Amino acid sequence: MRRKGFGWFLRPQHWFYHPVREMDRKEVEKAVREALSGAEKGSPWIDPHGVQHIPILRQKVAIGNLWKDVPLKDLETGAYWITPRGVKVELRHNGNAVGMCWISL
Repeated sequence: MRRKGFGWFLRPQHWFYHPVREMDRKEVEKAVREALSGAEKGSPWIDPHGVQHIPILRQKVAIGNLWKDVPLKDLETGAYWITPRGVKVELRHNGNAVGMCWISL
């Protein structure tokens, strides 16, 4: 059988989405606020595609990544999805997605 391109034939495997668990948005927002309260920005770097990455560090461990240099206290919680290893949360600033954060609950 010949495989035709990408798509649902090569469906998301077990590490992409974890639909058996649901979380309240308020719980996720609280966890993100707590994680960012003790965090600091790391050294920025630019990938081969020209995108700037600024690691978000908490106790010298990366818990997220910013694509624009914005203050951590001004970040808002955007969309989020649950994976078997934790929750991936979109970070927003003035209505724009500026990074991602990973929290474990």
